[in-house]
Amino acid sequence: MKFRVITFIPTTIGNHPCKYYCKMFLSDVSGSKTKEGTRRGERNILPSWLQLHYYRSIMRLKKTVASTHGSDHYSQVMIVKPDDFLRMIRIFFANKIWVVQEGYKK
Repeated sequence: MKFRVITFIPTTIGNHPCKYYCKMFLSDVSGSKTKEGTRRGERNILPSWLQLHYYRSIMRLKKTVASTHGSDHYSQVMIVKPDDFLRMIRIFFANKIWVVQEGYKK
């Protein structure tokens, strides 16, 4: 059994004070890796349920919400309020559960 987790981290820059972000790591349905990241320019090829306004409206690039020392500044992230647990659960389902159930091809 593979564990599927997401991590919510406080934002540090931009117009998102007192919010959290999580990287959009989709479960890898091929089984060769544990996850697959999404980057700038890949929004239009995401699974259909991630194309809904509910999700697209909270998608940003990591460099707009947090400073980084690595090469992940073009990674897609989702932002949420710290007490919006329903949205956090929906993000988890969208990135992990639905991908495994319905599949995903990049």
